[in-house]
Amino acid sequence: AATSTIPRFQPIPNLDDITPSGAGAGVVSSIAVHPTNGDIVMVSYSNYGITNIFLTTNATAASPSWTNIERNLSDFSVRSVAITESTSGTELYYVGTARGLYASEDPTSLDWVMQAPNDIGLAVVSGLRYRTADSTLLIGTHGNGMFEADIDSVTLTNIDPEYLASNQIVAYPNPAVSSINLTADNGINLNDAQFNIVNISGQVVKTGALPANRNIAVNELSSGIYFLRITNTENQKFSTKFVKR
Repeated sequence: AATSTIPRFQPIPNLDDITPSGAGAGVVSSIAVHPTNGDIVMVSYSNYGITNIFLTTNATAASPSWTNIERNLSDFSVRSVAITESTSGTELYYVGTARGLYASEDPTSLDWVMQAPNDIGLAVVSGLRYRTADSTLLIGTHGNGMFEADIDSVTLTNIDPEYLASNQIVAYPNPAVSSINLTADNGINLNDAQFNIVNISGQVVKTGALPANRNIAVNELSSGIYFLRITNTENQKFSTKFVKR
């Protein structure tokens, strides 16, 4: 009877090194490919003191060009990345770090925004997987369980890790039309505090010294969701959300 031999080792094809220029001495912790465009690839390196996140839009080229997109996460250790696309065509880029989950609509121009601060919090986000069949992002953490997010209903919640949401300060009226007032729990010093207002895309749209009457004009802002972030003279940081009509 005829017999066949299956080789124990298969030959390895020639491989091209496409390491991003500027990548440091870290290890590749995660690679994400755009669900409908194979030319868009995001890669992360896990270490401190190096450039952690790169993006290319011509991955199938012989020598892909890479862009450093770590932006405001330059001090973080990055563990996982994902690229998602909603059924309406909206793209979101996700990064799992040693201090929580972050997202950006366009990391080449917009900073990363912390996600689910009251659920995932500052847990290590060690794994991200995007399930295209039902537009669901699966999120695995170290020490805080697993989560999933429906990408079709996601709106970026803009909470900087240093300005975690707090019920110790309240902005009113909410929704606001022309101005907002600020109240704070007893013991919180708001004298000579500084504020900034951030939109849901991560852009600071207004900043200044908190008036003595704690009233901030917002009539020049467009309608939408905003985050008021406060830093007092004791370097305590607070954040509260409000809607501008």
